[in-house]
Amino acid sequence: MMKNDEKTPPDPGDRLTFPKLKKSAVVRGKACNYPEMQHKGLFNPSKNMCMKTIYLSGPIMDEHLGVAREWREAAKVLLKDHFRLLDPMRRNFKDREVDSANEIVEFDLQDVRDADILLVNYNKASIGTSMEVFYAAHDLGKFVIAFSDFPFQDCSPWMVRYCTKIHPTLASASEYLINHFIE
Repeated sequence: MMKNDEKTPPDPGDRLTFPKLKKSAVVRGKACNYPEMQHKGLFNPSKNMCMKTIYLSGPIMDEHLGVAREWREAAKVLLKDHFRLLDPMRRNFKDREVDSANEIVEFDLQDVRDADILLVNYNKASIGTSMEVFYAAHDLGKFVIAFSDFPFQDCSPWMVRYCTKIHPTLASASEYLINHFIE
């Protein structure tokens, strides 16, 4: 039997308790270096968890700027307390300028790589959105949650195949994300 002044073996559950964290922890199966994660806004100490990152994918170039921005702002309101959100519209590129085309694509692909999940506004056909969905699902094996007004029979078979789930509204897609990706 150990005395009170002797070291007791660490309890494996201690790794999940915020006050006892030293340098890193495993939270929800995801390794967290909590000071770094907290600094980056990825660790929520009040909920003792690493926040998953969602990339907000959807038409920009072929969409009215207000529509492209509006749904992303609504998604931020619905999801900001539960997830870190990557919005490609945070960058100020001009779509039709040749020298920024490569930057747009590379920055968007980096966001897809950095995300755990894609939330996709599938309100119209979009080459860029389709490429992001295919890359995330096929090449990276990520969850792709979409929302669309289209009835199933009007959806592209490619989007049906590579979206994990397609919801009828942003609200239902957001509820699904919270229910399935937050403990």
